[in-house]
Amino acid sequence: MGIEGKSGCSKIKRRKLAINWKQLLPSSSGDDDRPTELLVTSKRKSKCGRSEGDAQENHKEDLELQTKSYDEITEYIARSKRFLVTLSDKLPDRGEKLKATLQRYEDELERRNKLELEKVLPEAKGKVTRNLHHQQCLPNFLTEC
Repeated sequence: MGIEGKSGCSKIKRRKLAINWKQLLPSSSGDDDRPTELLVTSKRKSKCGRSEGDAQENHKEDLELQTKSYDEITEYIARSKRFLVTLSDKLPDRGEKLKATLQRYEDELERRNKLELEKVLPEAKGKVTRNLHHQQCLPNFLTEC
């Protein structure tokens, strides 16, 4: 009662909003009987467990991964494996994101090993050799050492 008088709201003349519902809403006959068209997209996952919609972001992350040193990659892989064993059950996604990142790091390490093997010993393609630089066994791309 006193508030309306002080604010001056009682002096404002209000009009009813006129809405033409026939113009806004479709009629029940004619072309408007068909349902609204929807665009359906899938969030399929690629082989690495990444969704296809994140391709640009994943490409950027892969480029960043290529700038890391061999030691940084191996340390991250070891750390991530320990973390997965101990804490993956407590994570909301059960460690799926960490597993995908770990797979990316392992793929990068494998890619580097293949490139170095081909560069050092091109005649050893398909044979098991020892990488003297990293002191580890490099398999013939398909079998384990």
